[in-house]
Amino acid sequence: MTVLGLDAWRAGVGDTRHTPSLTVDDVVDALASVPSGDVLLIAGGAQTAHAARIALSTLRRSDVALVEVSGSPTRRHAVRLGLDLLWPDAYGCADVVLAAVDAECSTQALVSSVTRLSDPNPRLTDHVASWFPGQFFAVDVDAGEIVRTRIPELLLPTGEFAVLASQWSRPEGPEIAPLPNARVELAGPPRSAPWQAKQWVEVTVMRSPIVDTVQRALAASQPRGCPSCARAVTGAQCRFCGIVVAASTRGTPIPTVVFEPSHSEETYA
Repeated sequence: MTVLGLDAWRAGVGDTRHTPSLTVDDVVDALASVPSGDVLLIAGGAQTAHAARIALSTLRRSDVALVEVSGSPTRRHAVRLGLDLLWPDAYGCADVVLAAVDAECSTQALVSSVTRLSDPNPRLTDHVASWFPGQFFAVDVDAGEIVRTRIPELLLPTGEFAVLASQWSRPEGPEIAPLPNARVELAGPPRSAPWQAKQWVEVTVMRSPIVDTVQRALAASQPRGCPSCARAVTGAQCRFCGIVVAASTRGTPIPTVVFEPSHSEETYA
């Protein structure tokens, strides 16, 4: 089983599963370093996905399934952790797993300024307040809401697992609660920071266990068989061949798998 993740934002130095490389050459080198057999290539962010598409069009490898994961760094990482649990026969089910994990995520951020924020769109009063020190803004990415506060705190929904990223140099705060015990913190290049503010922290919370979410998604999936390579398909087209597969095409159900303890989200904390 080879699940290869590429993203500019990754977990601590000891996490070698996700390379920070973003260039075409780096994608080619990363693919050359993995064992032979089917590969699920997870590209996080637009720049990485673009490099991956160019690399695959050059290599013309039919054993690589590309999955592009968008959104903020912590959201992308949470989704990747779910995709990491797939085994080769289920790589073609990446579409349903991605959607299921993403639906269980809630992303919040605390920033010191919203002057460069466009989504969600701040009110004029928030723009003006950003010019004065001591102002903070709690952003609910999913609800599209911004709340101004003088207290650097971020109130999270209850969840099983969290992914954090931050650029915070102030001596006070931020206070983040309730923060699950199972969590991982990401680091990445400042040039690709998701928030254009001097101080920011972003947290994505998984409301249910990742393993349970993936198992439910696979159990409910109705994979079709690709007429070209016979691999499982749950999206509009085969992730490996790239051909469109009709919704009426018959396939083989994905067998139920009991994940080993090492595959649980706590492994990544």
